[in-house]
Amino acid sequence: MVAFVSAFALPRKLKSAAKGWRGWWPSVVVGLVLLLFCLGWFLLPMRDWIDGLNSWLLGLGPWGAAILLLIVVVMTFLPLPDWPLPIAAGYVYGVWAFPLVYSGIAFASTAAFLGARYLARDKVRALLARRPKYRALDKAVAKDGWQTVVLLRLSPVVPFNLQNYAFGVTSISFWQYLGATLVGIVPGIPK
Repeated sequence: MVAFVSAFALPRKLKSAAKGWRGWWPSVVVGLVLLLFCLGWFLLPMRDWIDGLNSWLLGLGPWGAAILLLIVVVMTFLPLPDWPLPIAAGYVYGVWAFPLVYSGIAFASTAAFLGARYLARDKVRALLARRPKYRALDKAVAKDGWQTVVLLRLSPVVPFNLQNYAFGVTSISFWQYLGATLVGIVPGIPK
């Protein structure tokens, strides 16, 4: 009888172990990615690449700043990781990187917000109309929009570029979004 009961209990234990694995595997993946970045930092010639970028941009004079500004705008507008750009700009241009990066991020964020607002808002709202959770989220963003945008700008959890598009399909007013974005992006820019 004990063997019969344990035969059915074993699969339940395996199922609970599998559920536990699903709960922490994203942490393992993030840890491995961070480990690869650290190994890449030490094994790849990062210093040489940074020095090469520095001399290339400074060698172009004002055009180097314009190229960096264009790269910041494109990388911020597209859902691509743009976090190294302010760091690189700060390394290359020092104090002058702040207005350069700030204006690029502000312009691209505004363009992404307006693009989502006027090109995708109706389609996304129709899709989400059947889901009460999303309607409640939209109402919360519309009610406390400024605070929500600033807090999300400070959070590293939600990708910055995707926030621009997400806020574009909500009911937040453009001016609340713009003001909160202009305040919320300051901490991430080199000074």
